[in-house]
Amino acid sequence: MDNVSATTGQATTRGSQSVISVLQDLSARCHDSEIGYRRAAENARDADLKQQFEQLANERSSMAAELDRLIREQGGEPTWTEGSMAGAAHRMWTDLRTAISRNHRQAILEEVARGESAAEEAYDEALSQDLPDEVRRIVEQQHRRVRETRNRYRAMSGTAGTRRTGELAHRMTAGTGAVSQYMYERPIMSSLLVFALGFAIGALTVSTMMPEQPSRRRYW
Repeated sequence: MDNVSATTGQATTRGSQSVISVLQDLSARCHDSEIGYRRAAENARDADLKQQFEQLANERSSMAAELDRLIREQGGEPTWTEGSMAGAAHRMWTDLRTAISRNHRQAILEEVARGESAAEEAYDEALSQDLPDEVRRIVEQQHRRVRETRNRYRAMSGTAGTRRTGELAHRMTAGTGAVSQYMYERPIMSSLLVFALGFAIGALTVSTMMPEQPSRRRYW
């Protein structure tokens, strides 16, 4: 009986350590993202991008704090320290800083989308693990936020020079936590809304590309 209890306890400990390790990795990524976006906001000359980066930095700070809380609840401690950024993450933020220094908006948007894709892959990997219900719920919520950001910047970087349309996409999708919940609960109605929004954005894009017709003076 004692052997069975000891074996069960060891399995539980291993499971907890595995969950803690998953959370520590996500926490480090969120802390790295917060630092990266804050530096990007400080260096960006584009006022619109500066505001977006500040919002993303605040979002990642909140996500990191949430993950750190879960780590402690599982009996562990966060391992992230400033300056411990992994090599791949460091290269990504270096590339973003280079694009910002050149004030190349298209390259900036592409680098953000690339970084968010890497973050999404980390969340995909985390969700493939055996996680407690509460941990899984929070990781899924954060995963949706990362995916929404990735999709937004992909759409913005894919807009062929129409900055106005990219900004519209950002405004329409910013703060989409409540929207994603609505879409999850009402998939049919959400599909209709997405179709209508897509049609409206397409019409706006066409209208911005059409040359303005000269006014005609009438003589009475």
